[in-house]
Amino acid sequence: MLRNATAFDHATDHIDHPEPARRKLLALNILDFLSRDIPPREMLLAPILPTQGLVMLYSWRGVGKTHTAIGIALAVASGGAFLRWKAPVPRRVLYLDGEMPAGVMQERIAAATHASSTEPPTPDHLRIITPDLQSDGMPNLANAEGREAVEEWLADGCDLLVIDNTASHDPRADI
Repeated sequence: MLRNATAFDHATDHIDHPEPARRKLLALNILDFLSRDIPPREMLLAPILPTQGLVMLYSWRGVGKTHTAIGIALAVASGGAFLRWKAPVPRRVLYLDGEMPAGVMQERIAAATHASSTEPPTPDHLRIITPDLQSDGMPNLANAEGREAVEEWLADGCDLLVIDNTASHDPRADI
């Protein structure tokens, strides 16, 4: 029997042709992607530290990695300069120290602040997590619980996370 499409037929079309499931990720075809107006990448500390970037500072122990990391953190947080690098605007920084005694870290940050020609960052622009001040010790970033503990601070707004890693040096290697 032939019949014309009815409202019932249209209402039940999805049964034979279900809507595709809503996807969590967006995939653009090449034409749509290339035609998008995407703003250029900003710099946190020009020309070495871009937004949405990952930078690793490494060297032998005792060379000054922590001094350099503190200088970078202060420059980014205050919109200042460190060495030949310049932060265009102040950004929020979280400094996660894994090995330095809090008193030594305090001395180093105070010295770097006094040596800087820029005004110190506002309290909301630089926050420090250090082992001596943690009642339950430092979080282990290798597990989900440790990462979640740090992510709670990132959720408050953070443009730069500095992880000054925990000591991995085996003192027996000096023998």
